[in-house]
Amino acid sequence: MYSAAISARFPPGTDHVEIKTFSIRSGGECLTDTDDELVCEIPVRGYYCAVQMIQIKARLLDGLVQSTSFISGGFGC
Repeated sequence: MYSAAISARFPPGTDHVEIKTFSIRSGGECLTDTDDELVCEIPVRGYYCAVQMIQIKARLLDGLVQSTSFISGGFGC
C-alpha cells in the first residue's frame, strides 16, 4: 500500500528535500542524509509500548532521487 504511494509521490528526479520535508511534517525524522542516500522513518501507528513505522530509503545523485525503497516494521518494549 505505502510502497506504490511513496514511489508515485517521489518519482526519479524529485529533489531529496521534498522527502525530508514530507517526513518531518508527518512526525518522522531523517536518519541518514549523505550525497548518495537519504533514509527517513515515519511513525504510522502508536500503541502502548509499541509503534509501527515506515522507512523510506532514497538513492540520490546530485541531490535528486534516483530510486526509492520502502520498509514497514515496528518495535516495542
